[in-house]
Amino acid sequence: MQECYIRISYENCLCMNSDVDSEKLKIIFTFYPEQIVFIQNKYEQVIGVISMGDFQSGLSSGSILINNNFKKIILHPGYMKEVRKFFEETEYQFIPILNADGKLIEYFKRKKALNLENYYDYRPELLIGKWVNTDNNHLAKLVQRKKYSKIKICIINSLSERIYDYFKHYRFFFESVEKVFWYDVGKVNKNELLIIDHARKMYLEINAIVYPLSALQIELEYNLLLQRCKENEARLYIVSCPNNHNISNVTQEERERICKNLSWTEYLENSEIYSDLLRQVLGMEDEERGRFIKSCLRLPSVVIKDQLCYQCEFSSEYVNVVGGNRVTVNTPRYVYNSVYMSGNSFVFGALVDDEHTISSLLQKKLGLIKNMKNYAVINEGIRGVPFFENLKRLNQDVFRKRDYVVLFIDLERFSENVGEQIASSIFKDIGIYHLEDVFNSLDRNKVKSYFIESPIHPNAFGYQLVADYLAKVFQEDYNDRWKTNIVFSDSPIAETQKKFSEEENGLKHYIEWLRTRGYDYGKNGSIVMNCNPLTYGHKYLIEYASKQVDHLYVFVVQEDKSVFSFKDRFKMVRACAKEYPNVIVVPSGRYIISSLTFAEYFTKQAADPSTVIDASRDVNIFGKYIAPSLNITVRYAGEEPIDYITAQYNQSMKRILPKYGIEFIEIPRYKDKSGLISATKVRKALQANNYDVVRGLVPETTYQILLEQHYLS
Repeated sequence: MQECYIRISYENCLCMNSDVDSEKLKIIFTFYPEQIVFIQNKYEQVIGVISMGDFQSGLSSGSILINNNFKKIILHPGYMKEVRKFFEETEYQFIPILNADGKLIEYFKRKKALNLENYYDYRPELLIGKWVNTDNNHLAKLVQRKKYSKIKICIINSLSERIYDYFKHYRFFFESVEKVFWYDVGKVNKNELLIIDHARKMYLEINAIVYPLSALQIELEYNLLLQRCKENEARLYIVSCPNNHNISNVTQEERERICKNLSWTEYLENSEIYSDLLRQVLGMEDEERGRFIKSCLRLPSVVIKDQLCYQCEFSSEYVNVVGGNRVTVNTPRYVYNSVYMSGNSFVFGALVDDEHTISSLLQKKLGLIKNMKNYAVINEGIRGVPFFENLKRLNQDVFRKRDYVVLFIDLERFSENVGEQIASSIFKDIGIYHLEDVFNSLDRNKVKSYFIESPIHPNAFGYQLVADYLAKVFQEDYNDRWKTNIVFSDSPIAETQKKFSEEENGLKHYIEWLRTRGYDYGKNGSIVMNCNPLTYGHKYLIEYASKQVDHLYVFVVQEDKSVFSFKDRFKMVRACAKEYPNVIVVPSGRYIISSLTFAEYFTKQAADPSTVIDASRDVNIFGKYIAPSLNITVRYAGEEPIDYITAQYNQSMKRILPKYGIEFIEIPRYKDKSGLISATKVRKALQANNYDVVRGLVPETTYQILLEQHYLS
């Protein structure tokens, strides 16, 4: 039998690598009978699978039966459609997703529930992202700060292997790192960190600092969040949510509802039975309350994109989600800073409309606070995801100086999941604001029910209490003692992290610079141009767009990877734009069509026409950060019938920009008698020294610059 290894997937698709062994398989299927074991070769390519049924059949025949003809999907841009089709047309229970090299990326498993909206179960191959990347140093600093002398990686799986490699790479921080099998662990010293899977904790006889993988993930992301808040001078608030256990100030009727242990959806689905209660908690006239209840029962689901969780885009009378975030009502027109609100359904607002979420009510309160009138409250609440996912989302946000980050957590459930000792250790340096104190101080003789089944899902009254409380907290002196314990290292480990911070700071500086050129009145539009060189087609686009808006920003691609230098291209655009008084020409910086955001743009000449590109990062940066800094509400581009890379970029803008409230308008390409005018035609004419053709393709201002810079002799 060829050399191969076991890869067992369970829960969040953690994986175990070891030699194929029937005894080991027996242990695995004893604890996880419904899971699938993937068989890999030494290159981590999946060459077969074993199910519980395969294993039992193998026992009777005296051999290990490996299914080498298993169903699989090779990763490609449209693979999700293929996954859906697979489960609709077959009765198979799972399908693995492999990359082109045959390595496991993720897998889907059919759910037993008959809920058609969740017909298949998305199982990412552990949302590891950057926290186990050896380019980041916060894991090393975390362990160094806790002064562990030895690291033991318990359970050999893809995650722990990566952590093990990480510690080996930076071993000068530690005395030693060991890896051990979960069923072979012996006693270790108290100053040693033992990383385990909490599901198997009961089988270990240990005397050590035990860190479940889930707790380690959380602390690493949290540690990074602390560092980023310190670097960017952002305020961080940890807020404990109210729940059935920490709220003691309840009526007898509320206590009975809590003891029933019904979900809020069960109450809404049986609205006729519980009509009096729903009328009391939700308010509204009967007809509107009926529409609102239907809306609550079809709230948007969660989608995983680029290893991050977002609420799906959604539009309805009461609930709207744009760009993965629930809409905050009354956001100021001119935004200089942000208040990031992160957490579960308590932040999202499951039982209120857009106007009565914490974010919207807080936004209204901030409008009355002198130094916070230009803060936008961003609702990053995500329903039903682990706390770890909230941290990951926050660590993708670009914080500005004086931003606020408010992280809501069900502290009691968190402590139960990771252990009280670890929970206390994670948050020991920062004060926690307890909303349960706010709700427990209510005069219940005056206040009727503000929740149905749990205070974690309050009504508008409950959220108003939270908004009032936060607005008061924001105006108090901020305690930043936690920053003294976040120490930065000058070691080589920090180089990539430093580079990441520099890029983040660069974007902030660019946005601040753009704001100095912004107009706070009228309709603002934009165009992004490379102009290699500027042609009559570019001039036509500028002229057309300038007539549609009060101010038009023309971003000239600053990346110097074109035939004509940025200096000359910028000069061409400025010269052309002089006759349009409402046009402002600005450099694109490193954040619009650059090697950092859209490298494919500069390799398109060599790319295959079948190439599928992902321009979402570039477009999302424009929509989320750049457009708001200049109050841009519309972006123009020329239609692209020839250049397939640019055509796909246009499609990305068409799909993504409306999520940020930005209209995207494609303008038909300018033509002359010879057909479409393009910069490629100009460059070819220059190479052929056909200057008459050049003069017919470019404005006079461009022609003169070509002469001045000796592109024409």
